[in-house]
Amino acid sequence: MKFIPCGAVRIDSDPSTQALRHVAFRKPSGECVLVLGNTTGEATPITVQAGSHSFTAALPAKSVFTCVWQPD
Repeated sequence: MKFIPCGAVRIDSDPSTQALRHVAFRKPSGECVLVLGNTTGEATPITVQAGSHSFTAALPAKSVFTCVWQPD
């Protein structure tokens, strides 16, 4: 897979809504990967918080979103 290499380990992710499908991994390099799927027919606002960092975005309807970051 492009963002989730062999050796990546699944880590906990906590959604604030059931409308989104989600899974998170820690790569062997230490980076984290979050994959979100918006199964609804509407754009859905999200906030991703990891340690002391966070960002917001709007997931388009029926879309998949992947983000990669280096944790604190």
